[in-house]
Amino acid sequence: TYTDITEVQVYAIEMVYMNQGAFYLGSGGTETNAFRVNTPAAPYQVTSEAPIAIGNNPPGALWADGEIQNGTLTAAYPKGFAAAYMMKYEMSQQQYVDFLNSLTRVQQAARVETDLSVGVSAVNERYVMNGLPTMGYRNGIRCDATIDPNSSITFYCDANGNDIGGEADDGQWVAANEMNLSDVAAFLDWSAIRFMTELEYEKACRGPLPPLPNEFPWRTASITSGPFTLDNAFTTSEGLATGYSSTVGNAMYGGATANAGSMRVGSFAANTANTGRISAGAGYYGAMELAGNQVELVISAGNSSGQAYNGSHGDGALTIAGGHDPATWPPLTDHDQMCFRGGGFTTTVATVGQLQVSDRTLGATANDAIRLRSVGGRGVRTAP
Repeated sequence: TYTDITEVQVYAIEMVYMNQGAFYLGSGGTETNAFRVNTPAAPYQVTSEAPIAIGNNPPGALWADGEIQNGTLTAAYPKGFAAAYMMKYEMSQQQYVDFLNSLTRVQQAARVETDLSVGVSAVNERYVMNGLPTMGYRNGIRCDATIDPNSSITFYCDANGNDIGGEADDGQWVAANEMNLSDVAAFLDWSAIRFMTELEYEKACRGPLPPLPNEFPWRTASITSGPFTLDNAFTTSEGLATGYSSTVGNAMYGGATANAGSMRVGSFAANTANTGRISAGAGYYGAMELAGNQVELVISAGNSSGQAYNGSHGDGALTIAGGHDPATWPPLTDHDQMCFRGGGFTTTVATVGQLQVSDRTLGATANDAIRLRSVGGRGVRTAP
């Protein structure tokens, strides 16, 4: 009614624009289980949003070694040819805090690891994404020790652990981690965007350029070995004190750092020694950290569940229980649609190939039913 009080808050997510156009899947290199033309083996060019046959027959169909099933990507499946907007950065911890603080108590409890169900008033495991009393893997999202047993909770970033949220060194722009599929899906639904597909991931990295064998998202086959050490930790200027390369692609992975966690989004591009796309570790359109930091949780093209995805957008509202609800999105009890691309900070020197654009080592069903330290979120929206 006229006398009702309504609170309105506006949130913005910085995006990059990926224009309509053809691009390639696979590089012709030695990446594990990469997409290719089935016969003769070569990178596969996506030239429209028309259906794509997946199989080892007839000749010319899309195929991959390893984790893939015969099927069809329907016209509705987002193939990367159409124009789209993509989050420039991986979801930050402050973005996830803003999301949590807009929910009901029941919804909030579903989107964190710590037990914050209705009736709970005393909290020991205050770092709520990993359910621990102390911060783990650089995730500083926290709540108070004493909370109202029924009302919504106010969350905040508190990386320095002094019980005062939102300070200059509380890690608001460190990439959000310790997430599962349902957490990411709920954030994307609330944001009225959607999951990207495997194909869109390769488009974001490579753009329309011809593929280079074994390339990383910054379009070279080389990657820094660090080691990295951090400077101005958890602040808005968090970056590298040592290990940054101005000539070789930079990415946060286990071979380059002992920080045991993700770092501030966009850190490599902001470095004073940055010389361009390679040292920034950027994809063709300017999306950052498509390799390393947090793994990219994407819709698989390699199984029937993923192939059924139609690219519908979130509607800005969650279920009463705090879950996502768009049609054809992965259901809460079935995660077969998802896979990981791009590697994360837990990727080792021995497995650094997982950071390559076309590598599908983790192209099988992702272990995304539990919260993992290297899982964060990034979404896209199909351009009108």
